[in-house]
Amino acid sequence: MAPRPPVRTLVTVMFTDIVGSTQLATALEDRRWQELLARHHRIVRRNLRRFSGREIDTAGDGFFATFEQPANGVRCACAIATEVRELGIEIRAGLHTGEVEVARSGVRGVAVHLGSRIVSVASAGEVMVSSTTRDLIAGSGITLADHGVHRLKGIDGEWHLFEVTAVDGQPLAPPLDEVEAERRRAAIEPPPLSARRGPRIAAAVVAASILAVGGFILFSGGDGSSPTELGGGSPSAEPPPVDAVVGVQADTFALVGVAPGVVARTGGGNPRIAVGEGGVWVRSNVIVEVNPSTLATTERPQVGTPTPGTSLSLATGGGTIWFPGNTGTGITIGAPGLFRIDPVTAAELPAIELPHDGTTTDVAFASGEVWVSFRDGELERIDPRTAKVDLDVHLDGAIDAVVADADGVWVLDELAGTVRRIDPKNGRVLATVSVSSNARFMATGEGGVWVLDTFAATVTFIDASTNEAHSPVGVGTSPNGIAVGLGAVWVADADGSLYRLDPITNESTHASVGTPLTAVAVDEADGIVWVTTGQPG
Repeated sequence: MAPRPPVRTLVTVMFTDIVGSTQLATALEDRRWQELLARHHRIVRRNLRRFSGREIDTAGDGFFATFEQPANGVRCACAIATEVRELGIEIRAGLHTGEVEVARSGVRGVAVHLGSRIVSVASAGEVMVSSTTRDLIAGSGITLADHGVHRLKGIDGEWHLFEVTAVDGQPLAPPLDEVEAERRRAAIEPPPLSARRGPRIAAAVVAASILAVGGFILFSGGDGSSPTELGGGSPSAEPPPVDAVVGVQADTFALVGVAPGVVARTGGGNPRIAVGEGGVWVRSNVIVEVNPSTLATTERPQVGTPTPGTSLSLATGGGTIWFPGNTGTGITIGAPGLFRIDPVTAAELPAIELPHDGTTTDVAFASGEVWVSFRDGELERIDPRTAKVDLDVHLDGAIDAVVADADGVWVLDELAGTVRRIDPKNGRVLATVSVSSNARFMATGEGGVWVLDTFAATVTFIDASTNEAHSPVGVGTSPNGIAVGLGAVWVADADGSLYRLDPITNESTHASVGTPLTAVAVDEADGIVWVTTGQPG
């Protein structure tokens, strides 16, 4: 049988590399250089996810990626060039749009060679594009300057190149002053070796070291565990302020960043938090995005401001931020709708009208579909491609929360004390599982659904393979939120602690943040748990 011919397709190729990498590696020496590279790679990959890019290859300090949309590729390159400056480094980028061959061995073709040559023309901090890409991004809000005609090594003919100077009216900043760049590089230190071995091993190493000096008991069941101080255990460390978004390294409980005042900007109360599409998103009356690399915050437009009794939930997926609500203001509840934000352009997308006249309670995204729940037991499935409701499910009782994953859709009826599993194809109830009547939050992962009882301070696991609920496990004293990821179940507690529950042994570890916690979300790619601080409403 003849081998299948490679697939040919039109893409935008992007090449990036770190300027002066050889000199930097020599100056920083091995461990610090490897730490800088790891941080650089996280920034690049985060932005590839944000702008729907596909990583093809990476070698040393360089990346090769492709994009279906040329403007996304240019925006991604500009975002990377800006964000890596927090590390005291500069990148350069080159982009070209053309036809390539996609085979098992990779992506190849003249367009790939062109992109790799264009990047060599760029200087520190510059994003260079071909005339082909320039023509295709016309009208996209990207401003270019003519860089002249160039002969590219190994490529026949002359090529007209253009430098990106602004995105959406915001000029690209010039390279850092070398003194400031060196100061930022000097602050880069690798974590302790024990922190680099993964969540389970690192936790065991830390536990052993603490027990050896007669300090805290890191692992124990439920409320018996003793806290580890964030930031390395210094008792003099200042706790994060109220109304902040705080990042915690999952494997070491080290504090990695604080964005103050975010919750207050959303309107306070009991916010909801989600991670995805390149950002950390916090919602109350206003949505605020936190850049996980720079901790810069941006208020995002929010139509459908929540009215009393409506949902504050939000979800990420499919290149969109989703949040249900009602169109009314004040005490007047208007028509329900599903509202959307484009995380790349920050533009409001047209709202999706929900045909059911009721109060929305939650939203979930999984397997390319969006699910919105209503207090009175209505569940609606929305196809993001058509922006239409394509399945209505009518359930007895109420729906207070909904989560979804590859195993199905799960809805919680708090008063009845039940979780129902719904077939995502036809809306049929596959199972009804009894839980406590004070259950308020759910999260999926690690083989099932985890249900948080905020009154009893327990977590109940529902096994997706059997639809059976396991015995509740005590976690915390006044929990406010739950998330699953990075091989653990995470609970944010009003007592100021972040709990990590092992899904296999049910053993818990917790770290004292020092400020009440109100919500939690997990960034699987970067190994960071994000929490909000404040006084629960």
